[in-house]
Amino acid sequence: MGAMWDPVIVRTRARRPDGPVCTEAKFKAVPLSVDRLLEVTGLDRLPENWARLLEVRGEAR
Repeated sequence: MGAMWDPVIVRTRARRPDGPVCTEAKFKAVPLSVDRLLEVTGLDRLPENWARLLEVRGEAR
């Protein structure tokens, strides 16, 4: 497990209802605090739907 702001490698795959894998993906995600997200995007506040999502986690502004 890395430091709090280190990139995280995400791997996922989707399967057909009958079982075989039909697609796979691997990408990096970098966790950001709400303040940092606002800073790097140049936003004054989060879009309403993002704010609602993060309120559940106690982070929205």
